[in-house]
Amino acid sequence: ALATNRRLQATYDRLGVAAAEVASATVLRPLAVDVETRIHDGSIHELEVDATQDILDLIQIGQRRGAAQSELAAARARAVAATVSLVARVELAYVDAVAANQDRELRQTAFEAAEAALELAVRQHDAGNISDLAWLREKDRREQTSVDLIRAKVDVATTRAALAEQLGLGDERAWTVAERLPDLPAVAPVLDTLEASAISASLELEALRAESEAASTRRGIARVRTVLPELGVGVAADRTD
Repeated sequence: ALATNRRLQATYDRLGVAAAEVASATVLRPLAVDVETRIHDGSIHELEVDATQDILDLIQIGQRRGAAQSELAAARARAVAATVSLVARVELAYVDAVAANQDRELRQTAFEAAEAALELAVRQHDAGNISDLAWLREKDRREQTSVDLIRAKVDVATTRAALAEQLGLGDERAWTVAERLPDLPAVAPVLDTLEASAISASLELEALRAESEAASTRRGIARVRTVLPELGVGVAADRTD
């Protein structure tokens, strides 16, 4: 399921992009080189070369790295959250599929019992031992269990298709599920700290906090660039013939 889910793979791709942004945050802008020539009588008379390096990126490198790392943390949290969500959906679909199989078995047993009871009622009715009403009641019970069995079979097919979709399995692959669900735990879990634990472990909140930190840092960088678009140091050389 992890390897075939396209949405999850897209989340992992965004994680890779965020990791690359951390590496690029320490890369300075390329050196700007300006060459100017003056031509006299068909030949170069004067040559001037200017090389300038923008050092504002160097000054802000800590902020840029911090913002990129916060964005990477947000992408990592969202990737983990997407993975956990997919696993939870697969687990839920699996439980539904196994439960549907168990329900179908129960419905099958109930139908077979009702059919046997109807056969006995028919013989008793023919012998005059039971009334028409009692016979009709057994017949109605058998019909109801038949309808219930058909519905259970439909549920088996539906839940199996839902599980296959979550797993990314096609019709060409044969697979099975367990016959029965595990027994319930003997002791109920403690729920007193459930809310606090859920909040502290919330990957969505972690991602939002990281994104907020990254946005705040990016605003600080942009604010400086608004006031001081460029700050560079350079050297110049000229030659005159």
